[in-house]
Amino acid sequence: MSAKKIPSTTNGKAPGRVIRVAQLKSPATGKLVCLRVTAEGKIAGARYAKQYGTKRVQAWVEVPATSWKQATAAVRAGKGKKVRAG
Repeated sequence: MSAKKIPSTTNGKAPGRVIRVAQLKSPATGKLVCLRVTAEGKIAGARYAKQYGTKRVQAWVEVPATSWKQATAAVRAGKGKKVRAG
């Protein structure tokens, strides 16, 4: 199933609210950073797209969470559903 065809109401069939998180390597520090992405895989925020040199990511993780803090903690712990663009 294409990531573009997932309706926003089901969000990959995860229960409740879902936050999509992509991990990219920072060109300045070389560390992994978490960025929020849309259902199509676009980086949410033109500033971040320019800073990291990409507008769209290949893969991201959908995490059932109500806050950004919960979402990033879950991603770092290896939880969530991995989604690939395409």
